[in-house]
Amino acid sequence: MITSSTTAGHLAPQTLTPRERAAARGIDFPPLAARPLVYGDPPLRALREVLDRLSELALPVPGSNGAVEHRN
Repeated sequence: MITSSTTAGHLAPQTLTPRERAAARGIDFPPLAARPLVYGDPPLRALREVLDRLSELALPVPGSNGAVEHRN
């Protein structure tokens, strides 16, 4: 690909989606409803624990009277 001196070194967003690029090249693309088989997904309980802990960290520190304090 040849680029002009005004665009060389600049990033530009893609104009086509991955699905459109595959179709233009005649490559099969998985259907939208297909979910890749992933083994070892974390259990839902673990994800819930992470979200709960993040929520706790977002709460103000008790007894801080509005002063900024960092938790370790």
